[in-house]
Amino acid sequence: MSLIVKQLHDLSEEEISVAASSPCSGVFYSRILLKMWKDLFQWEDIVLSTNTASLFGFIKRTSMGSLFYSLPFGWYGGILGEAPTMADTQAIFAWLEKRSFLQENIVQFPGDGEIQPKYRERYQRREMSTHIIDLRDDSRFSENTRRNIKKAANSGTSLMQCERRHLPRFLALLREQVARTRERRRLSEKFYEELFLESCRNGQSLFATGAEVQGELCAVHLYFCNGMDIFYFDGVASDKGNEMGANFLIFDEMIARNREEGRLRLNLGATPAGDAGLERFKSGWGAKKVSYYEYSRRSLLKQGIDFMVRR
Repeated sequence: MSLIVKQLHDLSEEEISVAASSPCSGVFYSRILLKMWKDLFQWEDIVLSTNTASLFGFIKRTSMGSLFYSLPFGWYGGILGEAPTMADTQAIFAWLEKRSFLQENIVQFPGDGEIQPKYRERYQRREMSTHIIDLRDDSRFSENTRRNIKKAANSGTSLMQCERRHLPRFLALLREQVARTRERRRLSEKFYEELFLESCRNGQSLFATGAEVQGELCAVHLYFCNGMDIFYFDGVASDKGNEMGANFLIFDEMIARNREEGRLRLNLGATPAGDAGLERFKSGWGAKKVSYYEYSRRSLLKQGIDFMVRR
């Protein structure tokens, strides 16, 4: 079984398009986004390919050794292919095993390139969940969701595609929300700035939709998309935006627009276990809960390092 190791700049458009058409996870395989991750984090991009399977990833090098992520921060990056064979998936895991990474993280949707029992024993499997709206079904919104959409529509809130001139206000909204919620974001403000600016340059596979009240931007949503799927990446809103229900108006517009454009799914993102409020909110849009899995392996050295850091 031959396995070819490449980097992003070595890939043909056909190789990228095969990954980008993968259900649920394909939205993350735009050349622009993969390059942006590489440039901002200074990680080494790598693609492992066989006849029927491929694994896109990043290698983070440290003084103690290297770590492998199928995509940064666990975003839906797994073994891809229309019908990956057992031999091809085993070839990929054999390559990873030989490299003795300090840590490996692979996030996989069921039914894709399943991790074989021989290699599964090396990994800890953690079940996670997301909520996905099937855009082919005319799903009914909950009464509370319909009420909030109507409230926003009657408040004078208007929607627009964000432009470069909106960047300062977007960053201000981001800072306000972080201060208000005290949330710890995994990504830097610099990453959000680059993401926003790229949406202004591109506006097809990555875009920002905003809501405005009385001439002031009060909410922004960031989305990734491809021919089949759209993924809600993140959103920010001011107190005024939350009061006016701007987020509801944006979601309603995105569902209607992408259904009309023929996309199949709108993924509302990961849902932390036990967050009943978030589950209820997503279910109110007609989204169904879908399980996926994170497979992780830490070497004894990495376990020791993590233990010392926690202390």
